[in-house]
Amino acid sequence: MGQPWMELWAQFPPQNAVQRRMKVADLLSQQRHGWDNEKLIQVFGFHGALFIAITYPNDLVFSNRRDRLLFTPAKNGEFSIKGAYKLLTQGSHTGSSLSKLFNAIWYTPHILPRARVFLWKIAKNALPVEQVLCYRLNKQPQGCSLCGCQTENVVHTLFKCPVAQQVWFCSEFGLRTENLPDDSQQVLAMLFLSLSQQQRSAFSAIAWHLWKARCKEVFEGKKVSPFMVLSSASNLTFTMRIAPVAVPARRQILTTIVPNSPFICYSDASWVSHEEGGVGLAAVVFTNNRLLVQYELRVTAASSPFHSEVLALSMAVQMILSNNINDCCFLTDCKELFDVLNGLSGVTSVEWRAYDDTLQLLDVMTATPGFNCAHINRDDNHLADSFAKFARFRNVNCTDYTFPTCCIPDFC
Repeated sequence: MGQPWMELWAQFPPQNAVQRRMKVADLLSQQRHGWDNEKLIQVFGFHGALFIAITYPNDLVFSNRRDRLLFTPAKNGEFSIKGAYKLLTQGSHTGSSLSKLFNAIWYTPHILPRARVFLWKIAKNALPVEQVLCYRLNKQPQGCSLCGCQTENVVHTLFKCPVAQQVWFCSEFGLRTENLPDDSQQVLAMLFLSLSQQQRSAFSAIAWHLWKARCKEVFEGKKVSPFMVLSSASNLTFTMRIAPVAVPARRQILTTIVPNSPFICYSDASWVSHEEGGVGLAAVVFTNNRLLVQYELRVTAASSPFHSEVLALSMAVQMILSNNINDCCFLTDCKELFDVLNGLSGVTSVEWRAYDDTLQLLDVMTATPGFNCAHINRDDNHLADSFAKFARFRNVNCTDYTFPTCCIPDFC
């Protein structure tokens, strides 16, 4: 009981140095098969003894069960890297700032996906600049490949190099960057989080084109002027800002089932986090006179509820196309996905992890004139919901045709 780490968790430490040298076994009574209450009170006081007796009852202390290590911050007692990271960053200003920074990088709209990854690399100091390469390859630094004045790190390349200083000062931000700290994560958090969403789009475009200009000069020997960097960044910013408007509107914004569609397809997903299991997808096809024709169940992985809904509708579209059907109304209870497919919001506004799948689905829907997407209430999508939950709970992957029997499976 005299170990220093004991004091970190013991609420009622022993009263003196002699007692600190005692062992837990010295506090047990073999005759009583439990605690020696008199010794507990003598060592820890009445309140401490009462706390120990309640927290560690006799049947637990003298149990035949094997001891096991528990990670107490986790509900199940199991250690995980994620749990340890949360514990280390809990209440930390740095952890909070990092979380805000990465959320801003991944979820700010109107930023090119590759520029998002580029910003993430800046925050992680993962760009292949001289300082990073010399550290990895154990080489001596030669100086900045553009100005040669000092070691080339991320902050110098993008903010402190003479060309970079000119670009940022002439930009809409009017930044003086020569006195910025050399910590790329600190610089990005300080600058990026202080901007509005539209300004973040311009900031990312400038940083991205500064890096492209640096690579052109290093690898191709082509010098790019600050004016060209700003011009290219401005064009990219304008393109990304009008992207939601540029998405072609769907033929008809549907909120109810189209009566003249020969086929109606419900889709839904049953999502849980990666730690809890897979994602169940379901698609159910009816004729317009409500005869069940086909259903498909799949278990896969998805990064979020929205991503799982995209995968479910994509599976439904592929199932319809495999039957050579080109006229169908697809029903989903995901309002966000409905807005994207009907041109009410741009595909660039969706989360980055579902971007590629959403764009592919939008392309297929746009290329097939007979396909429409309508939004329904969650309660009206109970059949597809039951299919998706069954697929996830039972780990079922199947495709079945019910026509001409048109019978709903027993598990629904």
